[in-house]
Amino acid sequence: MHSSRTPQAAIFQCTQRCRRRGREPGRLFRMRLSARFVVMILAVLSAAPAVAAGFDCAKATTPREKTVCADPELSKLDEDVAAAYKALRSQLSPASAARVQQDQRAWLRWLDASCPDLKDKERPIGGCLGNAYPRQLQMLQKQPQRVGGMTFFPRLRMAIAPNTQTPAPGSFYPSFGVGRFSWPEIDQPTPEQAAWNAAVRSEAVRLGSGTRPRQRTPSDFRTAFVADSEVDVGYVLKAANESLISVVMGKSIYEYGAAHPNEDVIPVQWWLRLKRPLKGDDIFKTGSGWEQFLGKRCYEVLKSGEQAQYLYDDKTVREATMSSVKQMNNWTLDAQGFQVNFPEYGVAPRVVGEVSARIRWEELKPYLAPGFRPADLPQPR
Repeated sequence: MHSSRTPQAAIFQCTQRCRRRGREPGRLFRMRLSARFVVMILAVLSAAPAVAAGFDCAKATTPREKTVCADPELSKLDEDVAAAYKALRSQLSPASAARVQQDQRAWLRWLDASCPDLKDKERPIGGCLGNAYPRQLQMLQKQPQRVGGMTFFPRLRMAIAPNTQTPAPGSFYPSFGVGRFSWPEIDQPTPEQAAWNAAVRSEAVRLGSGTRPRQRTPSDFRTAFVADSEVDVGYVLKAANESLISVVMGKSIYEYGAAHPNEDVIPVQWWLRLKRPLKGDDIFKTGSGWEQFLGKRCYEVLKSGEQAQYLYDDKTVREATMSSVKQMNNWTLDAQGFQVNFPEYGVAPRVVGEVSARIRWEELKPYLAPGFRPADLPQPR
């Protein structure tokens, strides 16, 4: 939201533009400015405040504003965030645009609170802002995603909570934990789509509050959960049509002082017309032996894939595969196939990254439930 461009730069751009059009700037005026006149103009220009997209840098008062105005890279990021925010709102209904505005204002307040200048702890404010701005830009640049006749846009909630543990000597962590929770929402929803909006927000609340799957999900985010850590919840829209919406929610928790964050991926599959989540017997025929076939087939896919050399020993992989295929929170599906996503450390070390096995519907046909039609599912994005 802050421009580093000066009026002098604008004059230079005008001069360059005139030359590209084949005209010398001097021919426009047929005059020479006196030295005194030039000095007067430059004095006026230098006295003009550096106005940024969001606020006047000459009137900057908060540490964040002063830091952004003084750093060209942060200033450019701030401008990019402002532009993406404006573009997102312009493509939404008034009600949804108001929600995005509410989220953005809350983010700015959170930014001021979560990025204090901690030079004494080797954590200057510039580094904190340098991490926060790109993440906000990435979310806003998703823009409205138009899939299956629906318009999805990003929602955001922030959290900050005082730490409960005494910091280790020499620690450079702040005295508080922070949380950032994002989830998708459908603009101008029908009643069926409104039910999905509520369901996917509830899942974001569950992940952002530390609630286990079988526990009752609170109605709103529990900010105390982020104490002593950095918690991040995000999403990827995988597929959507009038029948089913498939979204993958991701959670990352970095506890201060840990070697690395703990990460989790939770698919959310939702039947729009039925207003409920996907169930196992929606897909597979009870008593058909689909678990054994799927476990064996996924093992074969893993062993023949690019990550085969990094897998654990055969016994461990076979057992983990058979266990993972039975858990719906490891499934994602679309019109092209059925995918099992293996949890972190499930079949390979964490450094390998995400590990999954994808099976074509043709192979699963003998095990599918009556009435289940893969052709009705959305195409992958």
